[in-house]
Amino acid sequence: MTTEQILTDEFTKIIKDLKAKHIELGMKASGKWLEGVVLETTETSATIFGTDYTKYLVDGRPPSDKFPPIDKIKQWIYDKGLNYDIPINSLAYLIARKID
Repeated sequence: MTTEQILTDEFTKIIKDLKAKHIELGMKASGKWLEGVVLETTETSATIFGTDYTKYLVDGRPPSDKFPPIDKIKQWIYDKGLNYDIPINSLAYLIARKID
C-alpha cells in the first residue's frame, strides 16, 4: 500500500467522523456543508477542504460592527425546516439580534 493510499484511507475516516459529528450536533441544515467537504491527497500530504462558512461552524461568529446577514439567516431557517408563528423576516431579525 502506498503512502498516498494510507493517507486517503485515514483522512476519509476522519471526514466520515466529522460528518457524523456535524449531524449528531444538529448542525445540518441544507446539507451543503456535508457535500462540500473534499479531500485532496498527494504522495506526501492530505488536505481537507470545506465550505467557506466552516470557520463559523467551528469557532462561531467573531464580534464585529456589522449586523449578521438576514438573508443567510432566512435561508438557514428554510433549510432547517423550522416552524414559526411569526413572519420569517421577523424571525430572522430576532435570530440576528441574538447573534449580534
